[in-house]
Amino acid sequence: MPTAPSRSSDISHLQQALASGAVTSLVVSVIPVLLGAGIPLFGTLAGQLELKLQDARKFNTGLVQLRYLPKLT
Repeated sequence: MPTAPSRSSDISHLQQALASGAVTSLVVSVIPVLLGAGIPLFGTLAGQLELKLQDARKFNTGLVQLRYLPKLT
């Protein structure tokens, strides 16, 4: 049975895609549950990536979905 990629591998791929400009939009879903601790969503980035909010959707469950575009400089 194949194993799933590790979370650190997923973060590494995402970091590379963000750094290279390959990401054209980013959707972040916020679930209203406080855990008290956790792993940073994007790990450590090489630099700051400015984003522009394109859309925000609120669902009856309390979930909020935010869609961002990389800010062009």
